[in-house]
Amino acid sequence: PAVYKPTQQPRSAAPPVYRPQVAPAQAKPGQSAPPVYRPQQSNSVIQSAPLARSIAPLAYRPQASPVKPAAPAIYRPQTGRTQAQAKPARQGNGAPPIYRPHASPMVQRAESPRDKITIIDDYMGASPVASIVPFPVGAEIEEPEVASLRGNFNFVSAAPRQHMFTESGRGVLKMDLLDTGELNKVITGARSATSKSNPVNTFKAILVHVESIATNKVERDKQILETGQEDLADMVKKGFTMCWEKAALMHFLLTDFGIPCCIRSGKKKTDKESHHAWVELEGLAYCVEATAGVVAPKSEYDNEFDAYDIKVVARPKKALAAGAIRDIIIASGKLVPKLFRRS
Repeated sequence: PAVYKPTQQPRSAAPPVYRPQVAPAQAKPGQSAPPVYRPQQSNSVIQSAPLARSIAPLAYRPQASPVKPAAPAIYRPQTGRTQAQAKPARQGNGAPPIYRPHASPMVQRAESPRDKITIIDDYMGASPVASIVPFPVGAEIEEPEVASLRGNFNFVSAAPRQHMFTESGRGVLKMDLLDTGELNKVITGARSATSKSNPVNTFKAILVHVESIATNKVERDKQILETGQEDLADMVKKGFTMCWEKAALMHFLLTDFGIPCCIRSGKKKTDKESHHAWVELEGLAYCVEATAGVVAPKSEYDNEFDAYDIKVVARPKKALAAGAIRDIIIASGKLVPKLFRRS
């Protein structure tokens, strides 16, 4: 807002002061002539006392706010802020990534084409990553946010939202990787439900948990056909899942458990219109069939499908050794030598 400062208006000039002048021609001997008052020139006016002046009322004139040179703003996650949330900027189309912090963001408006924001990623702790990003004039800039899903996760990309194409591009499966998101609640609930006294029982519980999630192909396909996109957490909670959603959730739960894995998808060799998604363990010749809650040799999938996509969202911060994973799979009783029937 404009800053108002009181400004004195020009004061009205004091009235001229008259000094008595003697007119010698009219004076009589022995008698002084009456004083004649003549106005004096302005350069000889004697200033009157302050009380004799007419003082104009104070006038308020808007003054421009002092302009300070714009220094690069350094953004760090803030706590206890009450600023209003800014509208999140859309990603893509050349726009810089906009990250939402855990607390309300600090928002700054760019004032010149030279304004730059130094983004400090404090999420990784001792080794922050800094990058300088230019923003267009008038853009509202939020604090950075990074993928922060709670658990045993190292994210392949710091982007807080990941997407996976389903059925070879028919739809997009969204995964919100913020620890304040709904997916975090789904994973936290699954972690609590599958946590057992030993690794073998925990592994078995994870497979059973994902397999038991309700499926609904009609509603799931309706969502994709109408909007072209779906949210993983939303579909799991509603029970509108198929192989893609279950494979994605299995990827998160196995990674959290300490098993490195990826999401694979492909077309059936005998029916090119039939697509499928499954989880492949990294460094081991095993795959997890999330829709059946079993483990099968990788060769079963190689013989059944032409794989066309691979997706890795996260890897374990602390991974189990390959030998330990193999022992857990064998001890779980979930390994099946044959999974698909072939004519």
